[in-house]
Amino acid sequence: MKKLIIITNSPSPYRIDLFNKLCVQLEKYEWTLKIFFLVKQYERRKWAVTEQEFRFEYLFLGDFFVTFGEGLTSVGLSIPLLIRKESPDSVIIANYSIPSLWAALSCKMAEIPYHVWSGETLIEYSFRNTFLGLRTAYRRWLLRNAQSAIAYGQRAVEYLIENGMSVDNVHVAINTVDTGSIERRTLKMRPRRAELIHKYGLPKNNILFVGYLESRKGAHLILEAVQALKHDIGVHIVGSGKQEASLKTLATQLGLKHIYFWGYKQKDELTEFYVFCDMLVFPSTRELYGLVPIEAMAAGLPIICSELCGCASDLIVDNHNGLLVDPRNITKLSEKIRMLLHNDIWRGQIGENGQTTVKRNFQLDHTVQGFLETLKLSC
Repeated sequence: MKKLIIITNSPSPYRIDLFNKLCVQLEKYEWTLKIFFLVKQYERRKWAVTEQEFRFEYLFLGDFFVTFGEGLTSVGLSIPLLIRKESPDSVIIANYSIPSLWAALSCKMAEIPYHVWSGETLIEYSFRNTFLGLRTAYRRWLLRNAQSAIAYGQRAVEYLIENGMSVDNVHVAINTVDTGSIERRTLKMRPRRAELIHKYGLPKNNILFVGYLESRKGAHLILEAVQALKHDIGVHIVGSGKQEASLKTLATQLGLKHIYFWGYKQKDELTEFYVFCDMLVFPSTRELYGLVPIEAMAAGLPIICSELCGCASDLIVDNHNGLLVDPRNITKLSEKIRMLLHNDIWRGQIGENGQTTVKRNFQLDHTVQGFLETLKLSC
């Protein structure tokens, strides 16, 4: 049996689903899978993940780490010894962290091929401003010495090519979630839509936002856009974060009445929001990729998505299966919301088309296939 090791940050529900599927497929080719997680969980994440769900071998590294924002910095000093001990046939390194450096150096010394798993985009990289020259040089070295790279989507491909990867050595393992389970849960609950609206005493029209509450996620832009419409619209903000207090203040200042703060919800708890809301608005001004739009589309919910998100070019055909907008343009965002709210038939068609897109192109099987192609295991 050959062995694949993947080195990544921490377990999340959508990654666990992927690794479970990947493990099953690798076994067909007589490969085993082992995941090195840098940490069990870091502060701002509230995922409910239990190790009983894992169907693969794994190890939590005990190295010192510091969390900041959405990311973490781990020294990763245990990685060289672990790679020597495990002696894998191939290693996949997620992103460009300090542990990635130790992993790459260890693989080079042991003549083990490694692959870089990357979601970075040119847009996202343009916002980075600390140690930029050193950061760029390191990433290009990491990619130059990699056997190949695995990209989240097309914008990640563009970044990899810009930084020296040959197009022939880049594989796409589309970044997605278990969309099938979302569709099934939503279908089961959809007959209860009127009951849920009555239960919560909601207005006729309802907009959903799901995400961490910080400025770049753009929840405040939805409030400003809704205020400009002068209509009785419910805005459901699902998530927690440092911007929550300022969002509540803004809602009061704008005179908005039906703004609901629901706090963080686990993936199963989101189903009823997908059922009773009329649309999801995903207004991030910075987003490496974005899985929330995929989840909403799997549920059949029409979406308005920021064109600045990494997923936008893979996921959305404007005015067909979703609407694209620069969310910083409040006038345009308001107009997109108004267009969807005032045309029930078109809104329903957008939702259906979005669900079809996800069924065809955003299944976890597509992601697994990208990994298999990277390892040259696909038939």
